[in-house]
Amino acid sequence: MIYHPVTLTHADTRSHLPLAQAAIQPLLEADAPATLAMTDFVHTRAVTVTSHRQIDAALQDMIHAGVRSLLVTKENALVGFITSYDIQGEKPLLFIQGPQCIHPRRRHQDVRVEDIMTPISQVPAIALATLRERRLGDLLASFDQHPHAMHMLVLEPDPAGGDTVRGLISHTQVRRLLEMDRRLT
Repeated sequence: MIYHPVTLTHADTRSHLPLAQAAIQPLLEADAPATLAMTDFVHTRAVTVTSHRQIDAALQDMIHAGVRSLLVTKENALVGFITSYDIQGEKPLLFIQGPQCIHPRRRHQDVRVEDIMTPISQVPAIALATLRERRLGDLLASFDQHPHAMHMLVLEPDPAGGDTVRGLISHTQVRRLLEMDRRLT
């Protein structure tokens, strides 16, 4: 095939940038598939942090990645989950003041992710096969039943044994997806 150059021009001083428009989120009903709320780690890279990282550095990692939570690893194993709310809330202060703090000076900058993370075994989870059979309204009802849960892991069986964390569901995302469905309120 033969390719031909295109004709190029120059912008003039009257050129401008278009006004950005927010992406229009389709209206979703409570009976929409629950999978629409999942961040699927097959398509979106999971953002992780090591357990020994200092919490302020972990918060900067979140800001840089544009996320509000991180999966926590230790020696290549998934061990926990931490959110920006964990870091910016009372957890660091409670840790510093508590008996579990072994840092001699008890300073904020001494607090590590592992000191305040939620252990992975305590993060609510749903099987991917179950999620595929459910609706957004089911997820909302689940979050409402567990008011302290802000996230759910989505688990998929690993043929080698155990589970693979396939994705993550955020309570905030479920609410956003249903925000325009006034029948839920």
